[in-house]
Amino acid sequence: ETHLLPIMGLIEKSLNRDDEGLDGRHTPELLQELATEIGCDAKAIVDLELTLCDTQPPTVGGKNDEFVFSPRLDNQMHCFTSIEALSEYAESGALEA
Repeated sequence: ETHLLPIMGLIEKSLNRDDEGLDGRHTPELLQELATEIGCDAKAIVDLELTLCDTQPPTVGGKNDEFVFSPRLDNQMHCFTSIEALSEYAESGALEA
């Protein structure tokens, strides 16, 4: 990902190094943070996939409080409407044609 804002700091100098015996694809700071969180040695982490999400609480806004600003709401609504549309299509019998 190259279009996201940095969230951990400017640590590019520590990438692609294996001088600490850690996976050089990931920064040692990130591996150590994850290891501390899950209770293992950083060298035991062989690969990872992280999904980050906004943890800010939702709020209303606009001149008359007519807008809802909520992280994840757009993703959840998209998933819900997609599944609903697929379910309705499948139940309509259109797949049997």
